[in-house]
Amino acid sequence: MTKIITIISICLGLLCGLAKSEINQLPHSSISDRAYNLLTERIAANRKHFYIYKDADSGFNHGFASGVFADSGDTVRKIQIDATCLDDINRFDGCSIDPNKLDRNHVTVLKITFAPLSANEFVGLNIQDPKHPEPDIKTKGYNLTNSTQLLFDARSPDQINIQFGLGGGMSMFQAIPKNWTAISIPLNSLKPKPDLSSVHTLFTVSTNAKNTSNGGILLLDNIRLEPTPQRPSKTLGFPLSTESFGTAPLRDSATKAKPIPSDILVRNLTTTYESALAAIALLERGRTDDLENAQSILDTFHFAMQHDTALPASPKDSSWLRNGYSSGDIATHHLRETGDNDSNTVRFAGFSAKFCGSTHYCLIMDGATGGNIAFAIIALLDGFQVMEKRIYLDDARTLASWISNNLTDHTGKGYGGYYLGYADNDPTQRLIKGKSVENNADIYAAFSRLAAIEARLGNINEAKAWTNKANLAGDFVMAMHDSTTGCFLTGTVPAETLPGPGVIPGKQKTVGSERINSFPFIDASTFSVFALAETARYRNPIDWRRSLQCILGKYKRSVDTAGITFHGFSIDQKPIADQQGIAWEFTAQAVLLMQLIDLLHPQSDSSMETNFYLKQLRQAQQSAPFTDRHGLVASTLKNGHRLAPIDQCLNTPLQCIPQRVGLAATAWAIFAEKGFNPLAQR
Repeated sequence: MTKIITIISICLGLLCGLAKSEINQLPHSSISDRAYNLLTERIAANRKHFYIYKDADSGFNHGFASGVFADSGDTVRKIQIDATCLDDINRFDGCSIDPNKLDRNHVTVLKITFAPLSANEFVGLNIQDPKHPEPDIKTKGYNLTNSTQLLFDARSPDQINIQFGLGGGMSMFQAIPKNWTAISIPLNSLKPKPDLSSVHTLFTVSTNAKNTSNGGILLLDNIRLEPTPQRPSKTLGFPLSTESFGTAPLRDSATKAKPIPSDILVRNLTTTYESALAAIALLERGRTDDLENAQSILDTFHFAMQHDTALPASPKDSSWLRNGYSSGDIATHHLRETGDNDSNTVRFAGFSAKFCGSTHYCLIMDGATGGNIAFAIIALLDGFQVMEKRIYLDDARTLASWISNNLTDHTGKGYGGYYLGYADNDPTQRLIKGKSVENNADIYAAFSRLAAIEARLGNINEAKAWTNKANLAGDFVMAMHDSTTGCFLTGTVPAETLPGPGVIPGKQKTVGSERINSFPFIDASTFSVFALAETARYRNPIDWRRSLQCILGKYKRSVDTAGITFHGFSIDQKPIADQQGIAWEFTAQAVLLMQLIDLLHPQSDSSMETNFYLKQLRQAQQSAPFTDRHGLVASTLKNGHRLAPIDQCLNTPLQCIPQRVGLAATAWAIFAEKGFNPLAQR
């Protein structure tokens, strides 16, 4: 599960009929080989393809559908643009409004509606960059000199005649059929021939009264250039976190008070947490192409730290990483004429809707938490150790200092440790003074890793300082251990906090100004073991086997869907509205926990359960609804394939975990199969 800043008795019945030797002999087709394919495909997507329009709000789109033109101001009103159309060939207007329809093929399409034209009227649309060009400011356009073809899919319920173009050059008019048709236009056939060395107008659609006198509808999809333009060798970008499909678009401001389908919310989202996981997994395997792809992510972290022009005023220091960004190219393109990269800024994740203020674009995951940044630190330190690039160590130091300077509890009156971070979508840039066991475990792992590297470099004072800062986090985690149940509690909240989603203020007396949050989350127990259990400071004070007993007793799930029974784990103890589902990220973490406990306590021998749940991960990769058979879907619900799109996610107190292929579930499945602990010291 992506970490959200506001922000589960062994049942041997599962194994009935299978002896231990039989389990060990079960087919072991590799999860990792296919999963690594997904990681590399997503990381390289912005370099291997150049989409002008892929889907509404896709992070891989280039340009903006903002350049409406016509022969007069009156004619301008005769064109309407809808980038969120859910294709329906049986509807008169080409677009479905059915909330039960899910499009896994076209996802969304670009709809252009022309009113009837007369006399000498003409009208059209440019997809362009910048969005609103300023005549007095010259900018550098895209270099498309390597491309030879403009390709796209098109159809028209009205079979109208349309002219297409790029960079000021236009094609001949052509009739658009009712059914989807692949169209290819050689760039050298455009007249006048465009200068491809600096293109601002990436795609043009135009018609006139002679060709569209009665008006009509044009639908377009997958507008792209081939071969891919010869982009700078280090074009930076993050991988898409979660796959999404087409669902009914948001239509009016009333939707703000209603649930928003996850397919819309995550369309362009990449998270710092998941990008870091992908980099860690690639660095662990360490092939040449793995290192190149990991370097792309780490270099993108560096760029994001240096080019965030919307930093909040309150946090100290100038460099941090947000919880999320837009997938695809990290940087905006519209450079000044000099081409100075310093004029670029980062792109933020979000979705388009009329209720999203003057921009009609709602930002998501634009805050920052210590846990997410800690994973980036770990990825950067792994990169430094493998590739010996000093910039990664410097960036890790900068991010660690940001956590220390901004999130440390200096009151000396509570449980210590580090606060959660800065809220998403909060213009006040309020520091959230709740604390997360999971986040503190992440911070402990990151700071301890940094301390170890400083020591190896001979920086003894720095090593001691980071060790002390790490122990603040580790001691907080240990203070949240429940000796009665063996579980780790979620963290703390300010004393005045009322119960709410993911929050159950404990009955324990107030310590300082905070109370324990006893809401049960599985990752409070798994991450605590991953980060602390093998270290000298925390190895012996508690029996770490009880953490495994905790999750086996509280978070196991079984669901039937598409004729298959799946077994796994969920993130929380009690499903919302009795919705039964499995979260595969946390199932993979449970498998890794079993392996780690067996290393710490060889007499435990969880191999039967480990092999059983590894088999379940393989089954999910191959057969879960909505799988692509490479990555893992984030969740699987009881009869989830039959649910309406808005319900195709596992409800938890802090978010819905989609039934879509996601980076976090995929990366943790790799770790589980390899027995690799990303939070271990190395």
